[in-house]
Amino acid sequence: KLPRNLSDFPDFDATLAETAVRDFLKNKFKSADRFRVHNVVINDYKESNIEKTIIYQASAQYYTDNKLTQHRYCVHYSYITSADEGDVVAAVCPNCAAPLSKLNTSKCEYCGSTVSVVMHRTFEITEYYEK
Repeated sequence: KLPRNLSDFPDFDATLAETAVRDFLKNKFKSADRFRVHNVVINDYKESNIEKTIIYQASAQYYTDNKLTQHRYCVHYSYITSADEGDVVAAVCPNCAAPLSKLNTSKCEYCGSTVSVVMHRTFEITEYYEK
C-alpha cells in the first residue's frame, strides 16, 4: 500500500521500486553466502524542501559461519525535487563529509575529490542500513 503522500507521483511504479530495492541489496551482498531477500514493503515517507523519500524495509537472509541468519534493512528511495543552478542542498562529500553547496558540482570545494552528479527529478537509492 502506498502512502497517501505519494499522490505527488501519479506515475509511481511500486513494483519497479521494490525491484530496485531488491536488486540494490542483492548487489550489496553479492559476496554473502546464499543471500536472499524475502520481502520488501514501504515503511515510511518523508518530505523536505528538495527531497521526498520513501523508506522501504526489506527482510533478508544469508549464511554466516555456516549458520542461517535473518536481517532487516531500511532502504531510502529518494526523489530530488529541485536542482536549479545554484540550489543549496543537504549533501556531503563522500570523501571528507564536507557539505556540497550545489547539486551540479563535480568536485568537492574542500578536499577536491570528484563527486558524482546528484540525481534530479528521478528516484534513486540514497541510503541503507540494518535495522
